[in-house]
Amino acid sequence: MIFKNFYQFFRERQIYSVDLKRLYPNTYKVFERMVQNQEIRNAFLFYGPQGVGKIDFALHFAKSFLCGLMPPCGFCSECVYESHPDILIVRKSADDERLKVESVRSAIDFALVPPYSSRKFIIIQDAHLMTQQGYSALLKALEESKPYTTYILTASKIELIPSTIVSRCVKVRFFPNIKELLETKIQEKNFPQDVNEILYNISYFNFSVIEKDEETIRRIWKILSCVINPEDSRAEFIKLINEIREIQEARDILDSLESYLVKNSAKLGSFSVDLWEKIRTARRNLEVFINPKIVLLSLVF
Repeated sequence: MIFKNFYQFFRERQIYSVDLKRLYPNTYKVFERMVQNQEIRNAFLFYGPQGVGKIDFALHFAKSFLCGLMPPCGFCSECVYESHPDILIVRKSADDERLKVESVRSAIDFALVPPYSSRKFIIIQDAHLMTQQGYSALLKALEESKPYTTYILTASKIELIPSTIVSRCVKVRFFPNIKELLETKIQEKNFPQDVNEILYNISYFNFSVIEKDEETIRRIWKILSCVINPEDSRAEFIKLINEIREIQEARDILDSLESYLVKNSAKLGSFSVDLWEKIRTARRNLEVFINPKIVLLSLVF
């Protein structure tokens, strides 16, 4: 489908303009001025917890900049496309653990072709999951960026992105009212009360876990319970860890454990300090492709 249904467009426009303005009023004003003045930088890094709207904001801004109004008007020649030819979203495939260098290089090739309108936008989702080869290719592209191209990187783990990349981007932190957003997202899912209580403990900085199914949420909580009380549950922990197959599953567990520690660090005392160090080490080991089962076992043994 080339052209967008106008009813659909205005529905999206209303959702974006209300929700994004409410969640990020100051950030929205800054980017609204950029749109009005048609002044922009060549690279941005949107960072903050997973699932707080970074990719939505990036896409909304790109569409608005090409239109000249934020939110976009819906009538001009820049607004009628279902997928604008000057906007590219780069994301890892569901079957991959990392964002492949081939995807990054394809995006760079896309950036070399002059824009259909006034500017090109390359939005890279979860930039912290790029490979080292991908970072190298992106760094060269940022150093030699075309004047009509803007890169927007989104990330929930900014510390995993090389400083050479970060230093070449305008950093924009996305950090909404966590409690308000968390309650809204959990209520929308309509889970049983006991699952809601689990989510309040493990999704504080980890909104993506709310999108998982009930069984997965319960399994993550069982694993976390074993980590928090290792003396009484090592055998069960080993059994649960043996079911882990993918690196992303291990990442989800570490994200959930981090959220739990943030919310309960005072209650856990010095034990939380030891766990923080184990989580940091576990993340480093995952990024060099050490077996996820071995990585997770290190949290207890």
